[in-house]
Amino acid sequence: MGLVKIPSIAPSLKAFTLIELLAVLAILAIIAGFAAPAIFKQINKGKVDAAKANIGTIENSMNQFYLDCGFFPKSPEPGLSALVTPPSVGRQCKNYSEGGYFKKGKLPLDPWNQEYFYVFPGEHNAQGFDLFSAGQDGEPNTDDDVTNW
Repeated sequence: MGLVKIPSIAPSLKAFTLIELLAVLAILAIIAGFAAPAIFKQINKGKVDAAKANIGTIENSMNQFYLDCGFFPKSPEPGLSALVTPPSVGRQCKNYSEGGYFKKGKLPLDPWNQEYFYVFPGEHNAQGFDLFSAGQDGEPNTDDDVTNW
């Protein structure tokens, strides 16, 4: 009598072994390790560019204030707040722009959620004012500051 081959009821299963999965994860981790610093560098560059743009906007508003009022506000008071509310300290502005110099009535924060620094008279811009962000570390007068000089 001959042997009869009975087909298997269970389908043949093909799957990845644990070693194969670990190898793929290791490769992905290596790729992420190389890519992460470049990604974070680009994110920080974007924040620096945004801070430069904000500084330019604040400078333009401050120059418009000067044209309307004939002077730059002193620092620390009224400082940059003179761009959103008429100065109540020091010289008064007769031609203050109604509603201030920012549409929403508030000054922008830098990309690291800190206020911008304003110094008048300027130490670096002798005929004007110094305006800067303390940068990522939040400490003024360090290498990562974003400035108008």
